[in-house]
Amino acid sequence: VTVALIIAVSAGYIFGNRGGEPSFHFNSSTPLADKGDNQLSSKSAVFNAVDPSVVLITVYTENGISGYASGVVYTDDGYIVTNDHIYTKVPSAKFLITTNDGIEYDAAFVAGDTRSDLAVLKVEAVGLKKALFGNSEQVLIGEEVIAIGYASGVSGKSILTSGTISSNNIRFSSTSDY
Repeated sequence: VTVALIIAVSAGYIFGNRGGEPSFHFNSSTPLADKGDNQLSSKSAVFNAVDPSVVLITVYTENGISGYASGVVYTDDGYIVTNDHIYTKVPSAKFLITTNDGIEYDAAFVAGDTRSDLAVLKVEAVGLKKALFGNSEQVLIGEEVIAIGYASGVSGKSILTSGTISSNNIRFSSTSDY
């Protein structure tokens, strides 16, 4: 739920393909979970609820695998949110999505935004387990959060790590690309 919350906050930044006219918009009627409705009382419970929505992304070219990333299923018909930087330095990048139950799908690039480091991929599938997205307005400094994803090069099992919300509603500059 927490990972979904963080992605929901960021998903609003997806404005199309590299600064042009928006080529894709998320369905604005996607319901957001109210923090008060949360019945998940442990990290383990959150992990078990969210993990089916987390996918492994293999980025590859005709020459082989270029890297791995994580994504989250946004809609049950195959839209997946991930990071934009996973493909930017890979010429003619292709994407293979592996769900947590081991099913593989070829994915198409839909949109990406360098500034927010978010991208959307699409697989041809129905009935995927979409994540429940939270309301970013309800995030408080000091709350514990978890991140679920696939460590680089590790396939088959996602991992969990945790942290604390240290601030909100800030922007920062970095000397790196992202």
